[in-house]
Amino acid sequence: MSKKRLGGDSEESKTPAKKEKVSEFNGTAFKAMLKEPSTAMKGLERFISTAKKLPCSDLYDVVEGYIKISMECAEIFKLLESDKHVETEVSALLSLY
Repeated sequence: MSKKRLGGDSEESKTPAKKEKVSEFNGTAFKAMLKEPSTAMKGLERFISTAKKLPCSDLYDVVEGYIKISMECAEIFKLLESDKHVETEVSALLSLY
């Protein structure tokens, strides 16, 4: 015969609560955003705003992370080579340098 636990821990309480995954903005995320035309500007703006806060001990160094995975910064130069530019896009690109 099977015994039922009356006051014991249920199976649900034994499993740790799932933590909500907070996506940290890093070099890989930035590189992926630059490859998509629809997210390139948002990625540039986020990169610049994060980079301006550095150095900060509790903030990931997105500049170092991007340079580690893309030493030539090819994605940024590809945006500069594009035929059509919006003034805000050019301004954001030039503020990187």
